[in-house]
Order: sequence, then C-alpha cells, then structure tokens
Amino acid sequence: MIQRSKVLAMKTKTNKCKCGNSIHKGSLRCYSCNVQSRKPKFSGDIRVVGIVVLEGKIIDLAEFEVYDLSTKIKFSRKHKFDMECIVCKARFSTHTGREIKKKNKWMCQSCAISSEWADNDYRVSHVNALIDAKSSDESKQKHSLAQKKKWQNPKIRKKMKDSLRKVWDTKEYRQNLSDKLKSRWLENPPKCYSRKYTIQTSKGNIVVRSSYERDFIRYLDANCIEWEYEPKTFMLKSYENRSLIPDFYLPTLDLWVEVKGYFWKDAKEKWESFCQEYPDIKKTLIFKKDLTQLLTEEKKIEDYL
Repeated sequence: MIQRSKVLAMKTKTNKCKCGNSIHKGSLRCYSCNVQSRKPKFSGDIRVVGIVVLEGKIIDLAEFEVYDLSTKIKFSRKHKFDMECIVCKARFSTHTGREIKKKNKWMCQSCAISSEWADNDYRVSHVNALIDAKSSDESKQKHSLAQKKKWQNPKIRKKMKDSLRKVWDTKEYRQNLSDKLKSRWLENPPKCYSRKYTIQTSKGNIVVRSSYERDFIRYLDANCIEWEYEPKTFMLKSYENRSLIPDFYLPTLDLWVEVKGYFWKDAKEKWESFCQEYPDIKKTLIFKKDLTQLLTEEKKIEDYL
C-alpha cells in the first residue's frame, strides 16, 4: 500500500508547467494549457477547404475531428452529430470514428451505395454473390416460408391481389407480355406451352389439357356416349366478370361435366359462382376417385345426374 506521506506529496503542487503555473506531481501541464492544446490550430477564416461549420460545430473533414464552435474544444470520436452529405447535401447522423472506417467518407448511405455500385468490379462481385445466395436451397426455403407467412395475412393477401390485378389491367403490361411470349415461341417452341395430351377418339385426334380428361374421353367412347369438348363459354358476373369453359357437354344427358384432378380454392370459387348464376343447367364434377369408379364400372355417368 502507498504510504500516507506519498499520497499527500502527490496531491501537493510541487511541479511547474511551461506557462509557470503550479501543477501536481506527475502532471505534464496545467488545465489551461491542456484545453489550449485541444483547440484547432486554424489560421485566418475557419471556412477553408476541408472545414465545415454546422450547427455550432467545426468539422475538419481531412483530420476527422469535430470542435465546439464557441469553446474550440475537440469532441471525442464517438460523439454523434448531424452532417451534410458532400454529394446530395442530405442530413445524416454520424461520428468521426465511423467515418474513418467508411470506404466512402462523409457520404450518406444512399450516396455511398451509389458510389460503390458505380464501380464495375464491385458491381460484378456483388451481383454474383447475390445470385449464389439466392440459388441456395436454404435461401429458397427461407424465402418460400416468408411468402407463405405473408399470404396468411388477409390484409397483405388482398394488397398483393389488388396490385397484381392493377398491373394486369394495364394495356402496356399485357402487350409487353404478349410480345415476350411470341418471341419465346419463335425461339424455343417446346418450352412455351404446358403439358398437353393427344388422344385418338371417335372424332379424330383431340388435344386435351390433362390425363384425367384423356381417361374420361376413353370412358365415353367405350360406352358409346356422345360428347363435345369445351363447346361453350359461360360468363360469370359474380366472379369478377370472368368466364368458365366446362370440359365436356353430353348432349344425350344434357349434362355439363367438369373434370378436376385438384380442386384449388380459386377453381372452387369459380365453380360455385357458375352454380349460382346458372341453376337450371345440369352440371357435375368428376374427380380422380369418380373417374376410377367409372373406368372400373363401379358407377355410371347417370349416377351423377
């Protein structure tokens, strides 16, 4: 432990500063000289190149130092202050410690990103890194879960539907999409249409949209039932003025048949609108289970009237 006599000796002013004032033992200079050393050594007008005066502060851009305008005392490197961007003059909060580490110094975040993006090497490396990150299985799964979570929110779902509908209703978007599809068709036709099935029937070769429709036609021909494929379009005023084309019409039974492998929510809503607007028309749905029962002769088409 330090003896009491030594502590008293350290508290007494036994040394002299360069200015002549008495200072404690172990000190290098007095308080006045210490404050004076922290003042910026500017000559003449302080508004010179590299010096900014803003909100009572003197900001030295070259030396990364900030001083109080009235007292000329330097602030610490972690002292936050508002600064004007040297490019767009927008205000942003920063401190000198952060500016020293930044690549684009004394710029706001927007201008710093624009400056980095203007560099060709940075842009190429950044784009490649983004492509690699998005193409990973983990990133795709994470994005899929995030989109599903958003879709469960009714407000977000309605907003997304409205935005998509608004875009689709513009003539420019539809024309642009049409031109792109035509160009793709000319360049690489096999990739421009979904899977379709061609079947030899009593009416010649027929192209249908699914294997379920193909099997249903085979059942109708095997049982000598007259049929027509997508002969009429029904307009649905209650379903956003969209249309529905039933897959088959059986004239002998006066029955409209819709063949479904999967009954999605939008397809269900469309079918319900069709049933409400055309209650006098005979109609039925044929699913995979029903089709299997028809092909194995467990049921007949008359059972669905």
